[in-house]
Amino acid sequence: MTLLEKYNEINKRPNGLRLWAIDLHFHTPASKDSAWIEKDAFKILRMIHEAGINCVAITDHFSGNFIDELKNARKTMSGWSEFRGQNLPVILPGVEIEVDGVHLLCIFSEKYGTAEINYFLSRIGIKPGQYGDPEANCTTGLLDIRAAVDEYGGLIIAAHANSNKGLLGIKGKNFADIASIIDIVEINRPNFERDVEGARKYRPELKNKPFIRGSDAHSEEGLKKDRFYIKMQSPSFSSLKQIIFEPFSRFLPSEYETAILGISFSSSTGIFGSQILSFNGAMNTIIGGRGDGKSILMDSIRYALEEYPTLDHLNNLDGGMLSRISGTFKDGDSISVFILHHKEIYACIRGIAIEKARKAYSASTPAKWYKIEAGDFTEIIRPEGLKFTIYSQGEIESLTRELDVIGEICDSYNPEISDIKDRISESLSILDFLFSERLRIRKIDELLPEKKNRNTELAVNIARFEELLGSIDKSIYRKMSRANEEASRMINEIWEVIEQMRRIGGSMIGRLDNVKDSFFEEGSFINTDFEAYFNHVRSTVIRISEIMTFSDIGKFNDTPERKSWKVKLDAEKVVYDNLIRASGMETQESLMPRLIALREDQKKVGIEIESDSAEIGKLEEVEINIRATLSDVISLQSALRDARMSNIEKLNADTPETVYVDYGSDNSELKDWLDETLKSKGITEKGATVSRLASLSPMELLLNITSKNVEEIKKLGVSEANANILIGVIDSMQEQSLHRVNVAFTPSIGLLKGGQKFPTATLSIGEKVSAVFPLLTLNTGRPILLDQPEDDLDHNYIINNITQSIKQNKSRQQFIIVTHNPNIPVLADSDQIIKMKRIEESHTCIVETSGAIEDDSIKSHVMRLDGGMEAIEIRYRRYRS
Repeated sequence: MTLLEKYNEINKRPNGLRLWAIDLHFHTPASKDSAWIEKDAFKILRMIHEAGINCVAITDHFSGNFIDELKNARKTMSGWSEFRGQNLPVILPGVEIEVDGVHLLCIFSEKYGTAEINYFLSRIGIKPGQYGDPEANCTTGLLDIRAAVDEYGGLIIAAHANSNKGLLGIKGKNFADIASIIDIVEINRPNFERDVEGARKYRPELKNKPFIRGSDAHSEEGLKKDRFYIKMQSPSFSSLKQIIFEPFSRFLPSEYETAILGISFSSSTGIFGSQILSFNGAMNTIIGGRGDGKSILMDSIRYALEEYPTLDHLNNLDGGMLSRISGTFKDGDSISVFILHHKEIYACIRGIAIEKARKAYSASTPAKWYKIEAGDFTEIIRPEGLKFTIYSQGEIESLTRELDVIGEICDSYNPEISDIKDRISESLSILDFLFSERLRIRKIDELLPEKKNRNTELAVNIARFEELLGSIDKSIYRKMSRANEEASRMINEIWEVIEQMRRIGGSMIGRLDNVKDSFFEEGSFINTDFEAYFNHVRSTVIRISEIMTFSDIGKFNDTPERKSWKVKLDAEKVVYDNLIRASGMETQESLMPRLIALREDQKKVGIEIESDSAEIGKLEEVEINIRATLSDVISLQSALRDARMSNIEKLNADTPETVYVDYGSDNSELKDWLDETLKSKGITEKGATVSRLASLSPMELLLNITSKNVEEIKKLGVSEANANILIGVIDSMQEQSLHRVNVAFTPSIGLLKGGQKFPTATLSIGEKVSAVFPLLTLNTGRPILLDQPEDDLDHNYIINNITQSIKQNKSRQQFIIVTHNPNIPVLADSDQIIKMKRIEESHTCIVETSGAIEDDSIKSHVMRLDGGMEAIEIRYRRYRS
């Protein structure tokens, strides 16, 4: 089933009480004074239907003659194709009578008709000749009339009480007597609210009677003018009778901003299978036996919405919520919750994926949120401000021992507190940054002397290397070495030329012998001139070759001068090598790169020193900002305290008079922090000193420390020596954490008995829960889900407080409550009661039935919570005996 199909299924399912339009004072053509011209039952019924009336009482004057005709018309019309799938108005038989000048309506169950009305009229002394006579008067006693109505289980309504022949027009005993037998008061237009308020204020006999508006219509126009709504499971007499017990809440439309519309499961093996449950926007009660799946149903909603218990042992340890979910579902199953929030429809879907490490459970799959609109859905992030109040079985009792958690819950009722806490949180983050900056700058300051020393060392080394290079450049060896290299290069060049010429000379002799034939003719020289020139050239070439061959240039290195020079050069090289070794280098060539590297290091260190000096210059500004931010936080904490005090006043006004709330705080974390931080630091009278210091807030204490305000600390009764130690120790901390030490908001809660305050620590478990419960379930507009709140509550408290609180608030916020106590669904008039049942054969839990208390099946299930009808009757007889 798709997401939209699930939502559509939830949307179309009945879910208990809803508002239906009724008219309990309608005249038909059977009345003698009727203005009707047409006496067609079909037309009249169609007219009532088109007027939007779901339930109508036919109340002619002393007559029930037209009732059967309308009922028969309804039966016939319900089979017509145009009305298929529609609910035609339910016809309630009734009659209008006059007693002592006052008109009364007597209304009965829809199963009755004209015959029963006629019998009733005979019981109160009205003869057939008087049927339909608006001038007739009933002379039977009031108690007899009441008894006759009760014989058929009917209702008596004071007709048009604010009009002519209405109850409010009489006074004295006559008024009191009639008021004592009526069930409901009818007020006609035009000033319904004003007249109801006046009647309840000035006629105490009517204070707890339900008031309705009826049309007293004798025409179509009159029928359309007055439409009145009552909460009923369905338009029926049994639902109508419930307004006797609920004279206030059955008339209120629901005006909630947020409500859980329903839940569906996608599981092939889970205990809920693929069920879909719908919830009413007002009060839902989930009942059933143990093991019927009530609590796991609540856990499922809570898991899907990621609204976990505040306390770990109720959440992620063995036996906690995640443990129960893991044992109920399998990985891959999913839970979908559909929610109305600010007129938008959302779906929250979460798959089951729970891991266990030792005894701790964790859910690895987050919920996905969708917005449903125009027949489609879009994935979104969780809507902002969407919150729920959910408490599992036993959770409230556990919370009574966690007053800091209760403090957070109390804070949540005041948006101003949340805003101030957010601003404090922002300031704490700023302090985190500022203290981090201060630590960073202080470390820079600590390292700066080392960098300056390094800079000095570099300068010395650079100067030494520059001096060394200067000495080396001026050394005799450097000059002799360069001269020697130049001379050797010249000799080598000459030697290379000589070698080349010698090779050329030998080559030329061979070439002359090869051209000799050019000088010969027939085996001899051409003439003497040729012979003479040839011999001259050849002898010249031979002489040059001999000169090159026997040259002394190769003996240059063996000359005395050359040997003497080498000795002197080697001696100077020893001096040069000693200079190089003194620099720490191997060769002269490595000296310059080393000097360049030293200069680069010096430049880098110089830049760092300049930058660090600039950063250190910011330290004073950081210190100023720290003190300013601390002052801001102190002001915000003062505003937070004022807001909390104001909130506590409101909480005291909104909770029962027997409950009190006082402002409280717990500085034990600050004491522990100071005790640990100052351990072995030379503090005298350490215990007393810590207690005195803890009288300040962490921010106030830290402001004095960062300001080095010894005098202000001494005002707490701390010695000057201890104050200086304190400032020195905390101010020098590497990682500042004092500003993150929490002083918990722990309101003092308890009960008032005989004008005295009894805090929760002195109360029994039931009394503790009675004191805390109202604080946890104040009306905030968000849905409230409770699992068996009666477990630790006094029986009278449930009757006098819980049920009354629910009735007052359920029109503005949704309740979903698991209970075994029948008083909760009955006295709070649950809009929907869901009966769970376990099917042992398939190990599943199902919704056996659901509806309101007027449903006979639901009524029987609720009575079983109370021991059944027999037990109720036995107790009643014993109480009466």
